[in-house]
Amino acid sequence: MASERINRILNYQGLHEYLHFGSTLGETTFYKGIYKLKPGSIMSFDIEHNKYNINCFNLNYDINDSSDSFDSAVEKIKYLLDKSVKSQLISDVPVGIFLSGGIDSAAITAFASKHYSKKLKTYSAGFDFDKGVNELPKAKYISNSFDTDHCEMHIKGGDI
Repeated sequence: MASERINRILNYQGLHEYLHFGSTLGETTFYKGIYKLKPGSIMSFDIEHNKYNINCFNLNYDINDSSDSFDSAVEKIKYLLDKSVKSQLISDVPVGIFLSGGIDSAAITAFASKHYSKKLKTYSAGFDFDKGVNELPKAKYISNSFDTDHCEMHIKGGDI
């Protein structure tokens, strides 16, 4: 064992979540008394005093009303998103996009297809435990619209 401080007592809730969803949820882990950090959290450890501190990462933005017109704001957002996606396409290996069928991944696919010189690869997953929400048809439509090399996977809780 790497550390004598940690008892390896199985957390059955964590095991159940993993077997059902393929991952533990929230802060849950496989072990009792061991937790994952929440998204947006930062943990610092004071070795001298053997203490830790967890804080939420916080961006303090000054949000002011924009004097831009609606059309101008739309153009700015398109420009910034286009620039951001283009900068992420620099790669020595083929580029792939997780295409959920939602607006975010659709926009990324649209901008990436504009700049990527090869055929983009897109990936989508559908689940039988998604409470009736199935975005696979939307993802396929987007894939066809931008002529990507698309791969769909249908995952059942029992398969995991």
